[in-house]
Amino acid sequence: MAGVWQSMLGLLRTRNDDSERRGTASQLALRLDRELANEHRACTVFIAGTDDDTAGAEACAELGLTLAEEYGRSVLIVDATFGKHGIGAMLGDGSAPGLVDLLEKDDFGAHQLRELCQPTVNELVSWLPAGQRSNGHVASMHAKRLRAFLEVASETSDFVLVQGANVIAGGRSLAFVSLCDAALVVVLEGKTRVERIEQARDILLDCGGSRVGLVLAG
Repeated sequence: MAGVWQSMLGLLRTRNDDSERRGTASQLALRLDRELANEHRACTVFIAGTDDDTAGAEACAELGLTLAEEYGRSVLIVDATFGKHGIGAMLGDGSAPGLVDLLEKDDFGAHQLRELCQPTVNELVSWLPAGQRSNGHVASMHAKRLRAFLEVASETSDFVLVQGANVIAGGRSLAFVSLCDAALVVVLEGKTRVERIEQARDILLDCGGSRVGLVLAG
């Protein structure tokens, strides 16, 4: 399976091979912190699953907490799934004002973004809901607006993790791929077919992903 990814960002795991403890994102966090850390701006990472949005949400939450706890990085997790199974469903009220509401504004800054962010168990990690009108509402996904959003988000945190919807199903969240520093596909180890993984890789590359990685979720 690793050969599928050739010389791109590589094959990553959310747990250690020599540990029975599931959900350890230390190796993944270390790799991203070393390769993407930038003194001048935040690192932006697009994360999405191939089977459902739950795996992507779990990976975002675990990676965000690990970056904060082990490396002291501030993290903003953005729910860009525009659905019912994004990070919002795991961390709190996903229907609260958030991303959609900001994208509808002609202009906004870090202050307006911080007002919409929700806290987590770690003070260094916050998350932004998809938004009140995300259900059935078509948000403006023009590259200019998304770029402006990421620029503002980068003022608030060291890492911005954007959870996208199921890669295979496609959707509006894929518009973030070309604007992020890296794109990670979360697959279920031993369950996701290689053909599906290859399809996800091709989709991310076609969407302009410059650095693509595979995350195996146990």
